[in-house]
Amino acid sequence: MESYFRLVIALAVFLAIVVVMFSAFNAQAAGISFDRTLDCEKCGQHKAPPLTEVRMTLTVGSDVFGSNVLVDRFPAEWLIVDANGGVVRSINASVKGIEWDVDNVGGAVSRWYVVKSPDRTLPARRYFFQTGYAGQLSEPWQVIVADPDATYNGSIEASVINGTEQAPVGTSLDANEDAFWNVISAVGENEANTTVFYDDFEGWATGSDCSPGSPPVGTWTHCLDTADTFIRGNNTFANNGTVHLDLRDWDSDGFPGTEALIQCSDLSAYDRAFLNFSWMKVALDAGEYGRIEVNMTNTQAFRTVFDTGTGTTAYAAQVTNITSNVSARTCVGFHSLENVATEHFHADDFRIIGTVDQKYTAAANITSRQITQPVGAITKLNASLAFRFNVTSSASFWYYEIYNATSTSWIAGTAGTLSVTERVESIVYTSGIGDFINASGYVKVRLRTSTNATGSFLMQMDHLNVTISFTDNPPIVASPAINDTSPVAPQSIINHSALWTDDFGLSWYWFEWNATGASCSGGFQNVTSGPLSGAGNVTSAIMQLPSACNGTSIGWRFYANDSLNQTTVLALQTYEVRPYGFLNVSIILPAPPGPAQVGQNSTFLLNSTVACMGPAQATCGSVSSWARFNNSGAQPGAAISTTPGATPFYIVSPSNPQQCGPLVDGQPCKPNWTINATGSLDTSWALDANFTSSFSEVSGNDTSNAVVNIASCVLGFTKSSQLSNGVQFGLLDPGLVNSSALDNGNYNITDASTAPCGLLNISIRASGDLQGPSTIGISNITVNSTIPGASEIRLTTSYQLFRAKVPAGAGNVTTFFFHVSTPDGIPFGEYNATLEIQQVRS
Repeated sequence: MESYFRLVIALAVFLAIVVVMFSAFNAQAAGISFDRTLDCEKCGQHKAPPLTEVRMTLTVGSDVFGSNVLVDRFPAEWLIVDANGGVVRSINASVKGIEWDVDNVGGAVSRWYVVKSPDRTLPARRYFFQTGYAGQLSEPWQVIVADPDATYNGSIEASVINGTEQAPVGTSLDANEDAFWNVISAVGENEANTTVFYDDFEGWATGSDCSPGSPPVGTWTHCLDTADTFIRGNNTFANNGTVHLDLRDWDSDGFPGTEALIQCSDLSAYDRAFLNFSWMKVALDAGEYGRIEVNMTNTQAFRTVFDTGTGTTAYAAQVTNITSNVSARTCVGFHSLENVATEHFHADDFRIIGTVDQKYTAAANITSRQITQPVGAITKLNASLAFRFNVTSSASFWYYEIYNATSTSWIAGTAGTLSVTERVESIVYTSGIGDFINASGYVKVRLRTSTNATGSFLMQMDHLNVTISFTDNPPIVASPAINDTSPVAPQSIINHSALWTDDFGLSWYWFEWNATGASCSGGFQNVTSGPLSGAGNVTSAIMQLPSACNGTSIGWRFYANDSLNQTTVLALQTYEVRPYGFLNVSIILPAPPGPAQVGQNSTFLLNSTVACMGPAQATCGSVSSWARFNNSGAQPGAAISTTPGATPFYIVSPSNPQQCGPLVDGQPCKPNWTINATGSLDTSWALDANFTSSFSEVSGNDTSNAVVNIASCVLGFTKSSQLSNGVQFGLLDPGLVNSSALDNGNYNITDASTAPCGLLNISIRASGDLQGPSTIGISNITVNSTIPGASEIRLTTSYQLFRAKVPAGAGNVTTFFFHVSTPDGIPFGEYNATLEIQQVRS
C-alpha cells in the first residue's frame, strides 16, 4: 500500500492581472406621471364639500407619444355634470369610467370633467379615483366628502319675557307662546310698557256670594248669581291670597246665562293681552268642567280659552294668551258645570295683563338644531355666537349682554342703535365659550336701551337659537417613521408611527397599507384603527409583514381626525422589503473529495463557507450551520457530537450548530470547527457542513462531501517560509551555467508524519517548462541536497525519487538546492514554472 502527500510550490512565481473592461446599458421604460386637481369652493386636494359640483382636472406627463386613451375611474355615487367630450361608461355597480381619445405630441396631456359629490356621511366616507394611460394606472386618489366648516348648532328656542325671570325650558314662541308668560305674575303694576287689570278677588265685599249690587262698584262688570254659585272666601282652598273664587253647583251649560261672573277691560291700546291666575279642581266627574271664556263684549258669543277637565288637582299657575280678543271691551267670564256642592272649580290671584310698545321680538325663523357634542368639553376654540332680533320700532341706543354661567354674571357686548327691521349681531371669542353655555347646553342673551349697565332692561332671550362656529384646523402630522431601516426583512414585525397635533383634540385614527392579499397584491386597505385623545398624540400600528411581500415596496399611511371630524392623511410612506435569496455553500477543509488522513485521537479542522446570494438586497435570514458525518449510509446526515469522547468524532470547539447572520445580499459567513477523530483505525468517513435558514422560504443546502480516513499512519510535512514563497532565481540572463537560486540552503521541508508510517520516499517534478519572454526547458534546472541518500537530479515533468527511505518522524529535514542554466540567445527576463514535492509511504 502506498500513501502520498503532495506539496505544490511555485518556481519563480509571478502574478499577471488581466483587466476586462465592459460597459452596461440600462434600457429605461417610458416614464408616466399622473396629477389631479380639484376645483370648487372650499375644495381641497383630497376633500370636497357634500352635494357640490367639483371640477376634476387630470394631467398626464408621458414619454409615450402618439394616439392613446386617457381614462379616469370614479365612484358611481359621484354624478357626471359635464363630461367635456368624454365617454362615460359603467365599469361595475360601484365604479364608472370616463375616457377620451388623445394624441400626445408634446409630452403631456390634460382633460377635465365636472362631477357632483354625494351627501356627507358620519363618519365621513372616503372615495377613490384612479387615472389610466398607456397601460399604466396611477395610485388611487382619495377624496373625503365632509362639511367644509365644522359647526355646532345649539338646540335653542327664542323666548320673550318682560322681567328678569327665565322662561321654561323646551318651549317654542310659535308653538306655545302662552307658556312664556307663566312668570308674568312677577311683573309689577308699574313695569314699563305693561298694565295689570286685576281684582284678585280681594276687593270683593265681605259677603260670601256674588249677588247683584253686592260687590264694590267696578269690581265686576257682571255678577249675576241667582243660585249662590260664586262663593267668596273659603280660605281652605286659597292659594296666595286670603280670598278666592269657588264655583259650585252650576247646572246649566249655557253661557252667559242668568248667572255669570264677567270682568271687562279696555285693551285697545295694547299689543298683547294675557290672563294670569291660579286654579284647582275637586271631584269633577265625566262631562263636568270649569272654564274661562273670552269675547270682545259680554253680549257676543264667548270662546273657551281654558278648560279644567275632570278629576281633582292641586293649585297650579296658568298663563293664557287672549291677544286675539284685544278690543275696547274685552270681557273674561267664569263658567262651570257641576252637579253637587262637593264638586268645585276654584280660581285665585286673577289678573288681566296688557303689554304695549313691544319693540323687540325674538326671530322665529331661525332653524333650531341640536348640539352634537358638549361644548363645555372643548378647551380651545374660536367661536362666533350669532343671534337675531326682529325690530318693530326704533330705540335710541341699545347694547346686549350675555350671561356667563361660570361666573354667574352678565357680560356686556357692543353698543349700537336699532333702526332696521332685522339685525344679526355676532360675538367672537377666542377661548372660553363654554363659560357661556349653561348646564342645559343653552345660551342666554338680553338687551338694554342704553349704553350703560343701568339702562332700561327690554328683553331677555333664554334658550337662544345660536350658531357656534368653530374655526378648526385639521390635525397636523409629523415624524412618520418605522422601527427598522429599509430594506427590511420579510416577516419582520414593524412599528409604523406618526406624531399628531390638533388645536381642538384628536379623536380617531386608522392605518392602511398595501401589504394585503394572499400574494401581497390586494392593494391599500384599512387594517387597524383606534381612538386618539388630547392635543398631541402618537399613532402606532405594529404589523407583521406577510411572507409573500418579499421583494416588494410597501406603502403605508395614517389617517386621523379630530373632535370636529376634520381629517388629515399622512403623505404616502414607503419602504422596501428584501427578496428571499439562496444559500451558496462550500467546504474548504478537509479538501473534498479527499481522502484526508487523520490520526486517531488527533484533531483536524473542518472549514466551510456560506453566502446569501440572489437578487439585489436579497436576504436569507438567520442561518444555522451543522458539522455532520455519515453515521448510517454513504451520505452525512448526523450532527457531530459536542460531548468529549464521543465516537467517531466530537467537536472540540466551538458549538455545533453555529449561527450566522441574518445574512443579506452576498454577505458571507465561515463556520469552522476543531474536531477530534476518536473512531477506529483504518475507518473512512464522509463529512459535510449543512446550512438551514430561519425562513422556510429559503431552502437549506449542504456542502460537498469530504472523506476522512482515521489511520495510524498520517503523512505530512511542513515547508520553510522561503520554500512557501517559491524558489526565486531573479532575472535570468542568457548563457548562464548552474546559477544558484537566491535562497539556496533555506529551501527545506520538515517531516510531520506519524511514527507508524515507517520509511518514506520523497519525489519531485515540474508541471512544465519555464515560461517567460520565451520558453526554457525545465531540464535546465537541477536539484541536489547535502543530505545522504539524495542525489542531484535534473527536473522533468515526471516524479523522480529525490530521497529514499527517510524515517518518518518529527524533526527529519530535507533541504533542496536549486541551480539553473540558460541557453545562449534567450531573451532577458523573468521565467516561472510549478514544482510538486511528493512524500510516499511504501
